[in-house]
Amino acid sequence: MAERIDVVLECDFCETQKKVETHTHTMDGGETIEVESCPKCWKPFREMNTRLRAAGRVVPKPKKKRKSRALAKAS
Repeated sequence: MAERIDVVLECDFCETQKKVETHTHTMDGGETIEVESCPKCWKPFREMNTRLRAAGRVVPKPKKKRKSRALAKAS
């Protein structure tokens, strides 16, 4: 017999259960976090993110280092 499990998300800030969404964010150092938040509590974070994107600049991803041909032949 099938089993049904209901999951109810709750805002991590105000503990409401209305219109809660999961937001994934990458922090400095590459650590990724997930936050459940209602629109009211997420608004300041969204506004700050908009200002940071407007004022900041894109950091290029580092290029992968290639083995030198001499090392590749020796292997």
